[in-house]
Amino acid sequence: MGTRCDLYVEKKEGDYIGIQCFYDGYPENMLQQLDCCNYENLYDYIIIGGSHGGFRFFSPSDDSSEFAEEQPNYIYDPKSRESQADYIYIVRPDGSVLWRKHSAEDWNRLDAV
Repeated sequence: MGTRCDLYVEKKEGDYIGIQCFYDGYPENMLQQLDCCNYENLYDYIIIGGSHGGFRFFSPSDDSSEFAEEQPNYIYDPKSRESQADYIYIVRPDGSVLWRKHSAEDWNRLDAV
């Protein structure tokens, strides 16, 4: 079974669009992958990925991302407790990343480099 995650971009404060990633959603991998994208690139990945039902694997570092090949699916609420994700990641317009384990209440923050 894979480590699932929800991946969002914050379009403006309190307004999000995201997708699900079904494998390799643990922080050691996803934070590295997110470091390979700027905000605009990630937004494009989310729009394209969502039209394919999300990502099976998200790996822009080596251009090996795979789509889930399902019905289009976007998600909009990173605070929802309905998600089955193990981790949640939000990339903000300034490039900073908020992330947490799904069950955690507090967010971790990585500032843009």
